[in-house]
Amino acid sequence: MPMPSIPFRKRLRAAAQNAVLWGAGFFTASLALMTARLFLGFSPEGIGFLDGVGMAIRIGVWGGICGTAFSIAVGLRFTGRRLAEIRRLPFTLGSAVGIGLFVPLALQTLRLLGGEGLLPWSDITDDAIFTGLFGGIAGGLTLTLAQIADRVLPPGVRSEEELLLRNADAAIAAAELERARTSTREAAR
Repeated sequence: MPMPSIPFRKRLRAAAQNAVLWGAGFFTASLALMTARLFLGFSPEGIGFLDGVGMAIRIGVWGGICGTAFSIAVGLRFTGRRLAEIRRLPFTLGSAVGIGLFVPLALQTLRLLGGEGLLPWSDITDDAIFTGLFGGIAGGLTLTLAQIADRVLPPGVRSEEELLLRNADAAIAAAELERARTSTREAAR
């Protein structure tokens, strides 16, 4: 059975929510790594906690951009497929490779557009490694959470809000039916 088409507005809202979630995840993960490096003595000389926070904010912004790119890629690649059909390991690895390639290429493109020229690839290799790692984790978790929600929500219901509305409609219909039965019983007396 084919998946029902999702309205553009809902897709846009989901992509924005995913971007915020990925941005927060990238920020949190990078801040934790930078704080650990600082406390363990692995950070470069002269780099303090506030420098780490500033870097984590920039990485969080890139996380939001990656979350948006991820949403677009998933929308193009998996439209019409059920979440249960998507295998977690290939999806996670694809997310890691895709995001690991996306960020360095985007950085180089932005530098070219800004007229600064290309950075040496050796300067952005760590960007590819860490964003690939974060992208793989975020992609795998995103799919896992979506699959759990898909199993929990009844077929045809796409959100908790829709489930609540359907339950409210069912409760109203049940109350009206009970009122009709009660009035029929009272009229029969």
